[in-house]
Amino acid sequence: MANSDIFSRAVKSPSGAFSIDSAELTFDGIEKGLLVQNIQLQYQQQVTLVYDLTKPEDVYYVAGRSQGTMSLGKVVGPGGTVKQFYTTYGNVCNIQKSFTMRGLGGCSDPNFVGPPNPNAIVNETFIIHNPVVTSVGFSMTVDNALVSEQAQLIFASLEIG
Repeated sequence: MANSDIFSRAVKSPSGAFSIDSAELTFDGIEKGLLVQNIQLQYQQQVTLVYDLTKPEDVYYVAGRSQGTMSLGKVVGPGGTVKQFYTTYGNVCNIQKSFTMRGLGGCSDPNFVGPPNPNAIVNETFIIHNPVVTSVGFSMTVDNALVSEQAQLIFASLEIG
């Protein structure tokens, strides 16, 4: 009889692992202390289909501009970092900075028994070039009295290294 758990599910075996200890988000021109809690980004390109009335079976793909949006969720942290962030990334006339997001690394435990996971994000680096803040919001809840902030940004290029 095959092994099964109390809900009659197959017993799982490890197929790989990674640790979040090496995940990192860095900002050009900003020291540590931003207390970033989450980040979401989206990058898209405009593509237009052009058809030829003289040859109805033909279609042309015309690539337009690329553009990205990003949302950062932060906790208002040590004095000065909030102002420094918006001074650095909020000025549309000074957008020569970038963000670097480094993905999850592998396990450093020599006792881990199991094959490496080829689907895990291992040391992948994403560089968000020339972001600029387009909006910001602040909130506070009664349960923890932390001041949270949400920043929306746009950018023109995303590099995966």
